[in-house]
Amino acid sequence: MKQSSIHEASTANDLVVFQTNSNRSIFVRDLPFACTSQVLRDYCAERLKVPILKALVCENRKGRNLQFGCVLFETEDHVHLAIDVLNNTCFQGRDIR
Repeated sequence: MKQSSIHEASTANDLVVFQTNSNRSIFVRDLPFACTSQVLRDYCAERLKVPILKALVCENRKGRNLQFGCVLFETEDHVHLAIDVLNNTCFQGRDIR
């Protein structure tokens, strides 16, 4: 079984980018500025009732939230569930996609 993880890397324009196993992860946009990786992880775990391997809210080098992130799941079925349950839901006053 191949191990998968989220890899963080800085780019020249101060964005933090990541690579994931795209079959087991989702990209989340329109996150609130106050959202952290732990808050995103807790929200997904609470709403979905499935294990979350990693959640990452992207920040610039100054630590400012860029309002998007990624969540890595154990299975592709969990990804489909997350898309069905979380897409266009209100999270801390914002509709996430």
